[in-house]
Amino acid sequence: MESLWSQLTRNILNCQRCKVIVNARSRPVPSVGSTRAKIIIVGLAPGKDGADLTGIPFTRDPSGELFDQMLSIAGLSRDQDVFVTNLVKCNPKDASGRNRTPSKEEIKNCLPYLLSEIEYLKPRVIVTFGRSATEILLDEKIRNMKEIHGVKRFKDGMLVFPFLHPSYVIRGAYDKEKYLGEFKTVGSILRDLIKEEAKLSRLDILLLLLKNSSEGGMEGRIRGKTRLQKLLFLVQKKLSNEGYKARYAFRPYLYGPYSRELYTDLEWLRMNRLIEVRTPPFDEKTGLMTDFVITEDGKRRLADLMDSGAHKDIDSIIRNVINKYAQMSVAQLVEFVHEEFSDYNLSNLESSRKQINMRLDGFVHDKSISHDDSKKVEKKEL
Repeated sequence: MESLWSQLTRNILNCQRCKVIVNARSRPVPSVGSTRAKIIIVGLAPGKDGADLTGIPFTRDPSGELFDQMLSIAGLSRDQDVFVTNLVKCNPKDASGRNRTPSKEEIKNCLPYLLSEIEYLKPRVIVTFGRSATEILLDEKIRNMKEIHGVKRFKDGMLVFPFLHPSYVIRGAYDKEKYLGEFKTVGSILRDLIKEEAKLSRLDILLLLLKNSSEGGMEGRIRGKTRLQKLLFLVQKKLSNEGYKARYAFRPYLYGPYSRELYTDLEWLRMNRLIEVRTPPFDEKTGLMTDFVITEDGKRRLADLMDSGAHKDIDSIIRNVINKYAQMSVAQLVEFVHEEFSDYNLSNLESSRKQINMRLDGFVHDKSISHDDSKKVEKKEL
């Protein structure tokens, strides 16, 4: 995936789509910020005295200075909390070399870059600066930007937060202190998102895994500890890649969470009637495999968590992972995981590391007991 992002950046830097802009620009201005940011901020275009010279959106010119103040007062970091981009990636100048509004054709030519960024980053919030960016992202005509300024809207599962462009404030058309105070809301939104995600525990991940599973014609069931553990490993790898930091204590060479911790969690869920653990009659084809089934109480717990919509994306990620591997048998699933993630294999770990991890597992019997002593213990127990 990282190569796709690098390719997108290269395409922006080498873009020749708008001949007028290409002849006038100092340089194309790719986006900056964390690719794991939950918030994308979309401006109109690089300024001639700022980003067109520095190559970094919202820098050096008055709009850039105001933007830095906005981030500071909202408690946001350029490098970690936000991803900053523009509707048009190059500065559009008029015949006199002054900033001008990009034409509809120029916006159309550049729009695929922005849409690719959104698709790649999958942000939770998009802050749009100015009428053009707002109209594009909301897909509607804006009569008066002041009327929609600071009004939260939902579009395609994302929160769109329209804002007057900083340049509008620089011109004195809107009170600066009021504007800065209103932008603090963006920081509050981010902290609320972090707080909501923190409520989703590894127990809830297990419940979501079961809720989205279906085996033997029964929804909410996973058959067998091995399948459950491998699916959980694949789910958490995907969540981690998407920027969600799952809190399971991974034991890499086991291709999943530390077994003892996983089974302790399963037992806690069973004792609290959130799942059922069933041992069906022996099947000659599949052998003896335990069924893990989410209960109605488990579903209600998830329903309460999902009501806010904060975890909708995580639920979707888990469902997609399960659907991707649903047709694999247990043997195929194990073989796939061991081949695909061979760097997690026990045999690839250093010998000393292996011994430490094996002792931690608690599965190694005390070797101080001799063969004869073990027989005595067996007789005593009988």
